Amino acid sequence: MVTLKRAERPEDWLRAEYPATPVLDRMGEVKDESQVIGEFLDWLGDQKTVLAEWTREENYLWDVLIPTRMPIEELLAKYYGIDLAQVEEEKAAILRLEQKY
Repeated sequence: MVTLKRAERPEDWLRAEYPATPVLDRMGEVKDESQVIGEFLDWLGDQKTVLAEWTREENYLWDVLIPTRMPIEELLAKYYGIDLAQVEEEKAAILRLEQKY
């Protein structure tokens, strides 16, 4: 959970301690690279090329390839080790702080 230090007066808002945002910081670090990869994955889709994963199906004797249903954002987050739920929690903590002032 993200915790905030409360500013005593409205003018202290600028000096208020923002919550730690390690996951948002990581997203910022990989933004340019992940943008290029995301554009490439989009381009693959435009070329009718799909990403697929091996899976075991009940009615088959061997593993089969099934198109992945994971959105590009989730694929990139998984690749970079970014927890999207934590991203939302960090964004919400910042928003709560900004809404106080």
